[in-house]
Amino acid sequence: MDNMLEFAQLNIQSMTGMYDAYGNEITSPVQFAETLGISAEDYQAFADAYSLISPHGTATDQTNTENKLKSDMASNPSANIYIPDLSQVSVTEPDGETNLTAKGATGYAGNPVYTIHGASDFSPPLMLNAPTGN
Repeated sequence: MDNMLEFAQLNIQSMTGMYDAYGNEITSPVQFAETLGISAEDYQAFADAYSLISPHGTATDQTNTENKLKSDMASNPSANIYIPDLSQVSVTEPDGETNLTAKGATGYAGNPVYTIHGASDFSPPLMLNAPTGN
């Protein structure tokens, strides 16, 4: 959820270096969401509700769309995002600024978390697990 919230709030346009279970590169936040079992329509409603660009949704809109995403993901519990090489992961904001992955990791609930950063850091960091090597 945290990643999709960051994608929505920062209006992320594209991404590289992340793959679905079939080895297809995920190139947009919508594809990221769909890989986790979320419909494009549900992700767009969520993105609209949480956008930092006016107009954005009310607190009720945010809660309702977040609950819908959680429900969508619960129906596909085995879904995964694969990252074979962190150095190849990037996300691009609307202004064209590309944020690259950091090489370091910090602990998060006992798991390493790799953050995406560039000229400005994501906060909270994107939750990227260690590379799968697959």
